[in-house]
Amino acid sequence: SQLVVFVNELQGVQACFFNATYTISLDNDVNNGGIGAPAILSTLTGIVEVGNQEISFDFSDQVEGIVLDPESSYDGPPLTLDVVIDLTVVTNNQVSSFLTARSPFGFQCNDVDSLNFV
Repeated sequence: SQLVVFVNELQGVQACFFNATYTISLDNDVNNGGIGAPAILSTLTGIVEVGNQEISFDFSDQVEGIVLDPESSYDGPPLTLDVVIDLTVVTNNQVSSFLTARSPFGFQCNDVDSLNFV
């Protein structure tokens, strides 16, 4: 059997599973020299690690061909994914995303970002 809820005096009834929704935001910031260029998005993929479980995601179809001007943000449909986290065990949780884009001149650029918590 597995514990699924518990009660404590301060918080009342608490579930042992947390439904986490991760939302990926995309921004095209200028570089430290104050220079920016449009970014034409190509791919957006990643991995969610919940303990020793890995869940892949791919938002490439949603972002391919979208142009982000300098100092702008992606404003299309939300790029979200839902994960259930088991709170009965201590786990390492991480979301990593990998983005590729190109400039109007054909230069490819890549970016990686991650969020980690225990």
